[in-house]
Amino acid sequence: MKHLSIFLKAVTVASLACAASLAAAQTSTTTLAVTANVSGVCKFSATTQPLAFGIIDPSLTVDKTMTADVKYKCTNKTNSLGIAGITGSHNMSSGSESLAYTLSIAGDAGAGLGFGTGKDLTATVTGTITTAQYQNAVAGSYSENVTLSFTP
Repeated sequence: MKHLSIFLKAVTVASLACAASLAAAQTSTTTLAVTANVSGVCKFSATTQPLAFGIIDPSLTVDKTMTADVKYKCTNKTNSLGIAGITGSHNMSSGSESLAYTLSIAGDAGAGLGFGTGKDLTATVTGTITTAQYQNAVAGSYSENVTLSFTP
């Protein structure tokens, strides 16, 4: 009986060795392509400082110029081609009355730093109401919303 037990153990060990050898002989390899595509985007920060001209005294003889900073982020190393929809002539309204002004922007073509904390870029919007535009304006509270957009 003792010889039979030793014989069965030997057969089991030999079978396991043979199975391991067969498994090693049947190993196959392949290459797995792993890809990702990070898009180049620019997005405005959630809060944008308003461009507020404040109270304008029509008896003054100087243009009223104010600035507002617009914060934004772009994908790392993505260049913004600029903020659109802002430069040139605009009109604020108060009921049926209007008040003309111009807008310009500076600092809106920087390369992005990414979307992490502290990676904001700044564009400065400058608005000007000339003396000729406000001296004969009707008293009132004028406003307009200007839509800004990016082309990354």
